[in-house]
Amino acid sequence: SQSVNINTYKAFISGNRHAWLNEIKTHESMKISNTGLKLQRIELYYVYTGFLLADKNYSEATKYIQKGETLIDDILKFEPENASALAFKGSFTGFKIPMNRLKILQLGNESFRYLHLAYQYDPDNLQVLTDLGSALFFTPRIFGGDKMLAIQHFEKAVKIIEGAQITSYNWKYMNVLTLLANSYEKTDQVKKADLTYQKILKIEPNYLRVKNQLYPAFLKLIKK
Repeated sequence: SQSVNINTYKAFISGNRHAWLNEIKTHESMKISNTGLKLQRIELYYVYTGFLLADKNYSEATKYIQKGETLIDDILKFEPENASALAFKGSFTGFKIPMNRLKILQLGNESFRYLHLAYQYDPDNLQVLTDLGSALFFTPRIFGGDKMLAIQHFEKAVKIIEGAQITSYNWKYMNVLTLLANSYEKTDQVKKADLTYQKILKIEPNYLRVKNQLYPAFLKLIKK
């Protein structure tokens, strides 16, 4: 529902983990029977796990990875070709890497396998484009990473969201624009990075991570 979206959106742009956790608790109090609601809940776990991993809070992250994977496997049991669920499977597998350095290759390969499979089933799926793009971007080239291909996936996701005119109060749109700006920056496409950061702040001036961290850091870098 739209109201839930506005709450998650506000929690996302302010980076407010407690607000995000409240959304999870609200969702967990609901009975979920259909795939759409299961995916919604997985998505809430997905973002929260990202927060926890950034804080290196691995014990708590493990808990949410398990919750997510239980629902993902639940969907895939009946819908083995569900691209969103496969993309999440790839991402949740990747989430385990920081905690299992010895299994980095095995987990990395497994993560890519699910993401590529998801892409085969639905190359226009936003979750797939964002997650495969991220994996390609952050994985070293020798392990299958490809920054330029990642950028193409992010650009395509942005185009799809803008084409469908689902840009307002959409944290996924903010997220993929941030990934795009950051990847332009990391590949020395300074002009494109600058324009994308400006675009983000024009749409959402209160997006704290970009406003207070990413964009100022970028500006400092190009002044050098």
